[in-house]
Amino acid sequence: MPTLKYSLERGGPRRLEISWHGNYASMRDVIIKLDGSLITVISSASELQGGKDLALPDGSTLSVISVKNRIFNFIKSEEIHVSRNGLPIPGSPADSAHLAKAAALSAYIKGFLSVLGAAVVGLGLNGERDVGLATAGALMAFSYFLTGFFIKDGLIFAHKLFIGLALFDMIVSYLNYPSPFVFAFAMAFILPVNRSIRSLKTKATSGNGSDASTLNGARSDASGFSYIGEIEQLAALRDRGILTEEEFSDKKRAILDERPSV
Repeated sequence: MPTLKYSLERGGPRRLEISWHGNYASMRDVIIKLDGSLITVISSASELQGGKDLALPDGSTLSVISVKNRIFNFIKSEEIHVSRNGLPIPGSPADSAHLAKAAALSAYIKGFLSVLGAAVVGLGLNGERDVGLATAGALMAFSYFLTGFFIKDGLIFAHKLFIGLALFDMIVSYLNYPSPFVFAFAMAFILPVNRSIRSLKTKATSGNGSDASTLNGARSDASGFSYIGEIEQLAALRDRGILTEEEFSDKKRAILDERPSV
């Protein structure tokens, strides 16, 4: 069963758990837990695409929605966006800081590979020593490292500069080694950076990281879930074979013990 775990606060323990049956395109029985306790069960992918607002015990609101992600308008994927009080959960797909770190890592790896390439050419390990080409490779590597440093801080110009350098590198490489692999290799580094740019632009336009596209559907009761609803969700999980009878009984007892007095 695929499972995602997140921290509610950056650097904190991973208290939030999201698991489901099937793949991203056909998710069913999406189980959302906090500190091991069931929050809700979303029965189908279509329901998740509509979005859910969930009341947490501390009074905050957890928003969960399935989003279709487009890369350069032709590569499509689906991912779960999770936010709390309008701010992306740390480490989740919509978290711009997390995406910026991944983009910076791409830049660092590209720089490291450029260093290796410059060393091979400069030392003649490929059978032909070319100091000029090695120097150009070293300068390119330095540029990648430098852009990576600023990408990590969320500087959009650095993102764009890296993409420009990587595209130039790709064209030069293709002219020397015409192969589709050259294009695929370059895209492996460009795509994370492009995704980080899109996230930063969304953050800037929606106001300090709030996820303006989070909800398009139903919203839950802000006062929290009734204990009857929680027990019904547990019973549904038991009937589907996700929970054993013993697990159902234990969770039901815990819910009844914690229910507010009337």
